[in-house]
Amino acid sequence: MRIVYIGPIAKPGMPAIGGYEAANRKNIDTLKKRGIDVVEIANPLIKHQYGSIAKLAYVKLLFIPFKLLRYRHAKETAIHTTPLYKNLLWPSVLTVWAAKRLRLPVVVDIRAGSLIKLVKMRSTLWRRGVSYMLNAADAITAEGKSYLKDIPATFGVEKEIHYLPNITFCDQSTFTPRKEEHINMIYFGRITKHKGVDLLLDMMEQLDDRYRLYLAGHILSDISAEEIKREKVIYLGALTHEELFKQLAHMHIFLFPTKWFGEGQSNSLIEAMQQGLIPIASDHGFNKDVVSDCGVILPAVADATQYAAAVAKVAKGDLNAMGQNAMEHIKEHHNIDNWIEKLITIYKEIIPKS
Repeated sequence: MRIVYIGPIAKPGMPAIGGYEAANRKNIDTLKKRGIDVVEIANPLIKHQYGSIAKLAYVKLLFIPFKLLRYRHAKETAIHTTPLYKNLLWPSVLTVWAAKRLRLPVVVDIRAGSLIKLVKMRSTLWRRGVSYMLNAADAITAEGKSYLKDIPATFGVEKEIHYLPNITFCDQSTFTPRKEEHINMIYFGRITKHKGVDLLLDMMEQLDDRYRLYLAGHILSDISAEEIKREKVIYLGALTHEELFKQLAHMHIFLFPTKWFGEGQSNSLIEAMQQGLIPIASDHGFNKDVVSDCGVILPAVADATQYAAAVAKVAKGDLNAMGQNAMEHIKEHHNIDNWIEKLITIYKEIIPKS
């Protein structure tokens, strides 16, 4: 079996820029370990420091349909595409169109949480493009549970939508009990107001000296390095995965007050819970799918006072028991070893028997 995997893909061994890239890298690596021949066609890497002109590299996406020509007579081959939205939808639509002309079965993998929101913001032509892409697909997978109903209702799709959550490696997960001299909280990811980091800084003004907030990641332009220089706030910088996991072994709570438009099932949220942290997150994107009953979900409009109150309430409980429960939840519901088998089954169902 050969899978031509198209979309944002992190380079092997290199840090991922975002959730799309990280998730696709994990999927591809695990498929290869299962003996699947995976051909990677990665979206161009955009260096945003060069401004808008760097986005001209996205023109390369229009050449992806031509790359499929070499597989027009290939047996046991399928296309797996993770489309981007907004103006970058059209290369994905053309890719699906080309695959169907070449009689190659296609999985359209809908990630992140902005697709349904964009319907009210984009043109009728954009909506028709999405509808064509989804209805032409041989199989559709979706990251959020709400999409299982929303996609058919919005785009007239009559085929089954397969739930395929964001997943992580859980094979060596064992819970490490934490000391409770201080309540150690962390947010890791992009340091930006879109992820609610400014709210966390205000929250710390309302908590006593028992609490510590750790931040890890690249600081974006809407928050200055000076703003995070506060008492009880420790900036760890941009960490490697190994460095991050060492820090997480000493943390109790993961804070995730995100309001980012495209939020789906966050890699950071899943990885934090998988490392035994108790989540306190906003009711935004697909956070509720991930957190379930293993932490606290606050309204999307919750303020710093509400987050401080949630932290104080969690701190009164059995932090080790709650952390272990979060870890076990991820093992059961977001374990890559379980879900990758479902993805392989989907491939087998749509690839014609030779």
